[in-house]
Amino acid sequence: MTLHPTPPGGFTRTTAVVAMTLALVACPTPEPTPDPTPAAEPDWHAVEPDLCVARTLRSTSSNFDASMAVVAELGITSMRTNPAWHAVEPTPGQFDWSSYEPAFDALLAQGVEPYVLLAYGNPWASSDPDADAYYPPDDPADFAAYAGAAAERFAGRVTRYEIWNEQNAGYRFWKPDLSGDPVAFGELFAAAADAIHEADPEAEVHIGGTFFHGQFIIGAEEFLAAMGPEAWARADGLAFHPYTFYPPSVPPEYEGDSEVSVGDGEVPLIGMIARLRTVASDAGRPDLPLTVTEFGWPRWGEVDAQEQADWAERSVLLGLTQGVSTWCGYTLFDGSTDGAEDRFGMADADGVLTPYGERMRDLGVHLQGVEAAALLDRPGGGYAVALRGPGDRVQTIEWGADPTPRGWADE
Repeated sequence: MTLHPTPPGGFTRTTAVVAMTLALVACPTPEPTPDPTPAAEPDWHAVEPDLCVARTLRSTSSNFDASMAVVAELGITSMRTNPAWHAVEPTPGQFDWSSYEPAFDALLAQGVEPYVLLAYGNPWASSDPDADAYYPPDDPADFAAYAGAAAERFAGRVTRYEIWNEQNAGYRFWKPDLSGDPVAFGELFAAAADAIHEADPEAEVHIGGTFFHGQFIIGAEEFLAAMGPEAWARADGLAFHPYTFYPPSVPPEYEGDSEVSVGDGEVPLIGMIARLRTVASDAGRPDLPLTVTEFGWPRWGEVDAQEQADWAERSVLLGLTQGVSTWCGYTLFDGSTDGAEDRFGMADADGVLTPYGERMRDLGVHLQGVEAAALLDRPGGGYAVALRGPGDRVQTIEWGADPTPRGWADE
């Protein structure tokens, strides 16, 4: 695919450095002159910040201990992990959770919530002669049985389930159709949600995260709008993946035209959130919570390690100002190749945090106790985010065209 050009000016290689102001020195000052036009009150959005990593975790994996060590160092609050259907039910009606359940319990022992992705297909459930684990079942009831069994097994330990992953990328995750099948997915989601809610009425069931932009697939808006009312009626949340055109190569604020030959051009993060809320509202669910179950940039092409860290941090901050609390960064480790897919990690293969991982770790410290977030008006340009916590303590951080970093400050 064609990569996007590095955007000119404002948001290339700028840094939002994390450096908390520990003390403010009070000095006598003249009595201020009242401002005849006081600043408007920020538009605060209530949030419960949830920093997460998208990474399937199995206790039988050779790097399980290393994974848990990195999880502890990051200080994350949840992990999106996938007990794959074909792995836990290789034979119809016979479930084996033995490689996933100990991993879930290890996460819970560290205070990390498993945010469980239920996916994908199962070869025995499809009549397609070419079926592999990414073909959906012929009968949604087969998938629902797996979903209900998971909810029954993990009741009291797992509270959030996401159904499928990037189902609009059918060529990878909902074969064989290029853009998946929104109607068929809606039917599968409704069946799975009913099974989960019956097994565990306290559990939340979220519509699986779609890839936002349309490229040679249809985008999230078009896919979700065609999904059908039964799915929307049963959903407790809507997940999405706010990647820029793939492979991601521009920052979350970028509004320039894309040179990719397909799609409608880049949509900045705040615009994605607004447009998805419009789709949900049109479906009769205007207050449906949004969660981000994958986001990030690879250190690849024009994107270096500093940009990967900066842009991830700014995504979380901007998203919080729009009321989106959960942010699952992709992913825990780098892979073994130099390709884009293997350069998203918060840690290298030896478990050493990348700048991205360090930034997420430090951001988590600032987000502890945060109850609300707001995007502040900056007439001169740039961005400023305010985070409000207990006792109305407010932290702010700014970034913009000025290359001088502006770190955290108390107000």
